[in-house]
Amino acid sequence: MNKLLRILFLLLICAGTAQATKIKGHVYDKQTGEAIVGATVVLENPRRVTNTGLDGTFEFKGMVTGSAKISVSYITYQTITKTILVEKEDNEHLKFYMESDSKALDDVTIKSNVVSSTDQGARRLEKNATQIMNIVSGRAIEISPDLTVANVMQRVSGVSIERNSNGDGQYAILRGMDKRYNYTLVNGVKIPSPDNKYRYVPLDLFPSDLLDRLEIYKTLTPNLEGDAIGGGINIVMKNAPGKFQLNANIASGYSQLFIDRKFASFNSSDINYKSPYELNGKNYNATQNDFTKATLDYKYKNPAPNLIGSLSLSQRFLDNKLGVVLAGSYQNTYRGSNSTFYNTAVNGTDAFAVITNKSYREFSEQQQRTGLHGKVDYVFNRNHQLSLYNVYVNLKNQQLRDAVTTTYNGVYNPTAGNAELVYNTRSRLTEQQIYNSTLHG
Repeated sequence: MNKLLRILFLLLICAGTAQATKIKGHVYDKQTGEAIVGATVVLENPRRVTNTGLDGTFEFKGMVTGSAKISVSYITYQTITKTILVEKEDNEHLKFYMESDSKALDDVTIKSNVVSSTDQGARRLEKNATQIMNIVSGRAIEISPDLTVANVMQRVSGVSIERNSNGDGQYAILRGMDKRYNYTLVNGVKIPSPDNKYRYVPLDLFPSDLLDRLEIYKTLTPNLEGDAIGGGINIVMKNAPGKFQLNANIASGYSQLFIDRKFASFNSSDINYKSPYELNGKNYNATQNDFTKATLDYKYKNPAPNLIGSLSLSQRFLDNKLGVVLAGSYQNTYRGSNSTFYNTAVNGTDAFAVITNKSYREFSEQQQRTGLHGKVDYVFNRNHQLSLYNVYVNLKNQQLRDAVTTTYNGVYNPTAGNAELVYNTRSRLTEQQIYNSTLHG
């Protein structure tokens, strides 16, 4: 029985092989007679696809006898379709002559908008600028860990950062010139400083995630403000692109320092930002009751996690003539530090300096930064545009310092432990804000 099955199987294979054959063909350009390389040849029922070789030939193997439909196509040529008869042996060598498929086109206009928030757009603006300038693109700011414009500035060559007492970057020094020799612009317009004594603007007020790009001018030209000799900083806020865009991000974290110790804080909501002189006139004598005592009620607890988030929404309407962009940013971070200071002195009897006192300090600081940006622009034509933009930034810094000072007087004895201890707590609240509204055309 097994021998019979084997014989039948071999006969079926031989019969199938006897019915299979192959076809070959060649594809030419009808006008020049040259072989066409890479033309697509499609065989239907069953569908099989191949391409012509370097000599313009193609081949299908394992063909079943009968009629077959073949089509040949190639870019800039008209598609050819033929029905052929496949025989057992000696099939005809197929030849296809393709005719050019030319079409008359009208004028072609290519329009492109430079996306300045990308690295390529920033490099293009630098290349075409009339003065020496550096640009940090919005894309580069997005992937960097910098939360403020001041921290972004430190990544630019030729720029150094002046830091505040907390260690955060605050002012930019361009080409070695002090901050008072530079100016800050928002969308090309000078903005006021929140400081009542100085004109320079603290850059740590501005959240970095509201920026489209950051421009740093290292040389001044006649089209810029003339009251600076160091350079200028132009903060370009987000703009409405050519299509709907929604960007959102949120981040959180926690400081290891406040796992080991508590965060010290006080209630600042009852603080009146106006003095008794402003409220009651110059003839009023201030008393202790004019100041809240809530700031003296210190709380020691574990802080909430840091929260950083931003949201921007932009769209264009009326055939891309009207653009609207709204963006907001909020940062709430808890920071702290521990430090120890030693004071020394030399007396007349000892040859070496001795420690006179030691001060141990614990800082707890909550920083809240808010930024809002809105812009509406209307493009009349290529040379005329009208825009209205508003920007609001606010920085609230609440700090509490606990200090323990140990004084070693002349009769100090380490064994007796008769040093003098002084406990001191200082609370501080600072708030800065800028609001600017500009109609530009």
